[in-house]
Amino acid sequence: MSDRISAMPRVTTRGVRAITAGAALCALLTLGAGISTATARPSGGEDAPVLTQGLSLLAAEASGTAAPSSAIDPQLGLRFDDSGRVAVEAVFSDAASRDAATDAAAQLGEIRTLTLSQPTIVLAVDPEQLDALAALPGIISVQPIGGGRVAGSGLAGVTASGITDATASGISGDPSCNPLDVEADAPAALDSAAARAAFGVDGTGVTVGIISDSFHALANPYRTWADDVAAGALPGSTNPCGYLTDVVVYEDGAAPYTGTTDEGRAMAQLVHGVAPGAKLVFATGGASQAEYADNIRALQSLGADVIVDDLVIFDEPNYQEGIIGAAIREVTAEGTLYLSAAQNQTSFGQPSTAEHTRYNEGQIISSWATDAYRPMACPDAVTTLAREAAQDDTLQVDCQDFGAAGSPNPLLQAELSVATPAATVTAHWAEPVWGVETSMLLLTFEQDGTTAVEQNPTNEFPANAFSRNEFVPLDAAPESSTYQFALVRILGTATTPGTPGVKIQFELDDNGVFSLGDGSPWGPGVTVGPSISGHPGDETVLTLGAASVLSPDRIEAFSGVGPVEYLFEPATATQSTPVVIPDPVERAKPDVTSVDGSLTTFFPNGAAGSFRFYGTSAATPNAGAVAALALEHAPGTTPAELRDALLGTATAMPAQAGDWGVSTPYITGTGRIDALAALQALTPEPAPTPAPTPSPSPGPALAATGSGSTGASLGVAVPVAVLLLAAGSTALVLRGRRRATHLTDRGELGR
Repeated sequence: MSDRISAMPRVTTRGVRAITAGAALCALLTLGAGISTATARPSGGEDAPVLTQGLSLLAAEASGTAAPSSAIDPQLGLRFDDSGRVAVEAVFSDAASRDAATDAAAQLGEIRTLTLSQPTIVLAVDPEQLDALAALPGIISVQPIGGGRVAGSGLAGVTASGITDATASGISGDPSCNPLDVEADAPAALDSAAARAAFGVDGTGVTVGIISDSFHALANPYRTWADDVAAGALPGSTNPCGYLTDVVVYEDGAAPYTGTTDEGRAMAQLVHGVAPGAKLVFATGGASQAEYADNIRALQSLGADVIVDDLVIFDEPNYQEGIIGAAIREVTAEGTLYLSAAQNQTSFGQPSTAEHTRYNEGQIISSWATDAYRPMACPDAVTTLAREAAQDDTLQVDCQDFGAAGSPNPLLQAELSVATPAATVTAHWAEPVWGVETSMLLLTFEQDGTTAVEQNPTNEFPANAFSRNEFVPLDAAPESSTYQFALVRILGTATTPGTPGVKIQFELDDNGVFSLGDGSPWGPGVTVGPSISGHPGDETVLTLGAASVLSPDRIEAFSGVGPVEYLFEPATATQSTPVVIPDPVERAKPDVTSVDGSLTTFFPNGAAGSFRFYGTSAATPNAGAVAALALEHAPGTTPAELRDALLGTATAMPAQAGDWGVSTPYITGTGRIDALAALQALTPEPAPTPAPTPSPSPGPALAATGSGSTGASLGVAVPVAVLLLAAGSTALVLRGRRRATHLTDRGELGR
């Protein structure tokens, strides 16, 4: 068993990644050939900055020209390699410009990737070389690799009291074959054991693609990939149950560009538990949207009939489909069902305590959004910090008014509990990719509103309508602290700033927001709560919420909720004129619920014990495995038909009293997946037996001639009937083999 195959991207002597597998190369080069050759800069114009604000500050610090700041750390939240080089993505106007600049870029840093879904170079570069990189011909933006979030969790979230493992009755799991009890199989969970038994399926002949941070990159894991195969938790050449096809790792995660938790291997274990006969292929989501999109297409080129993911890149657009969504739409049109985790950023208000007065008990408070930016004057402390971040003593700014009508307030109060060394808060505003006119910054202060916490406020103007604030929490979970946030609009840029709608998202897992606001009424046009963002909100994605396998009727408190709102047509990979949707689209998400809390051999903790994998990251592969069972049972099923079956047969979830008061499609989708019912819905009705047609009696004319017209008709009719029957059979075979034939044409060697 190897963690690399011939299809694995390799690093050339210049550091440029090349695809060696014929199938992946053919598919991706076809995509690259279709990339536009537009050469205009983003909407900021010729004078728009190429380095994003945070990288510009980092470059100034490296050159010794940055003004000192007691609060701003330009390295916070960025990714550096062992040589101190920062991971960045350089976006070019077109593929020809990118290719022409590759040698020069290689002299400035170490190149990781040339992407094909968008003309970019992902590389690690010394901060002192950032200005030189930004000066390359054809370059339009240099952005930090800030990574994204996976939807795995080590916490169970909110579940009913008294629930024990014994609740999940009817589970499968043969210790001599798989060391893990497959609790998702239970009738009260997904009922997948019954589906396998009723239809004699185990996923054989179906390929499931998995996208996460990494598969086999975790340092000193409690159990290794080889251990998992030998124990029966994964397929491979030493699997004791005869599932001998190795997992294919197309590209693994690698620091500093991706996380290295091996969450993808845990996801693979869950797929194997429910659909042990399925072939598994893995690819990291990569370091950027373009790498992510490339790897989606690569997984399909390797035969993936179903793809599951649990990773969202922070700067994916919120108000339109991005380039990841474009890749998903493409593979869906070509026959692959795509499932995404709804993420784990939902929070609901906590009750007040003696130490903390709280204002939103029982309400979902994961985010704050407004339909329009409403400017007001900024406090002096906010203006000063914004000028330090921008390295401009004369910078002119104003602030978002978070107050109710007639009661202006430039600060948004939030009580947060942060379990990580740094916290992330993001802001997306309603301007399209290639049409960003407004530059904003998120700033973080202590509860007094004047003392800045240690932070790195950045934005990606003009490439993206996105700002990110990475800050050091005042207290670590389970303790909480109260903060004040300011959203600053920068005036006097190369464009005329607009007043777009804005969404501020608290990127905290496991109910990290305890209270939002100061008890005053919200202003006009304000929406509080929705947590789903990025491509899980796209139309072609089947988005999964999570309920605990130990309490399947109870949605996890952290499970992502909708709705999402789209205002613009899908973004293109290169410069184009954005198109506004005449009637904004509000889409209910998630689509359906699956179960999490399944057992793994090592994840999420690194020490011995019972490893329960919680989060929508676990719910999604369990659902993907059900899809694999369905495709073996009904191999000609299209993604739309399979989606309809999974959603249309789901078990309605009861009202979620105690968390939100009522169950809605924005929380649970159509309900919890029922594997047995889904496969039954895809079972074709038997064709009725046709009544026999009596043969006509020969007439006198036939007797007189011996070879009259009736005989001639019979001589033709029999071959026609045979031909029609053969044609019908051929059509049936072609429908059932449509995907396989297409993939063979793309160079697949077979499954």
